[in-house]
Amino acid sequence: MRLLIILSLLISIFLLSSCESVQNKIDEKTEEENELLQVYINKHVDEAFIGFGQPTSDKKNIKGIREVAFEEKKLFGVKCIRVFTVDNSNIITGFKSTGCF
Repeated sequence: MRLLIILSLLISIFLLSSCESVQNKIDEKTEEENELLQVYINKHVDEAFIGFGQPTSDKKNIKGIREVAFEEKKLFGVKCIRVFTVDNSNIITGFKSTGCF
């Protein structure tokens, strides 16, 4: 009985540390993605076209702000979507990214 409790405890500790390790990797990849996209801030939107190819959508959102989206499939079919907000002068003012880690 005591062995079973100790074994359960060890397995629990292993699983929790594995989850923390996965979260650390996700955080690291997210930071890398943000650093990559940060380079495009205050650049002409054509720079994003050069870096990511043709956008999958280029439209104005509900607030009238232009959003240019680039989509690609990553490992295991996960969709990576990068959306840049663009002002009236075609300058990138912001970004958001989902599934790109």
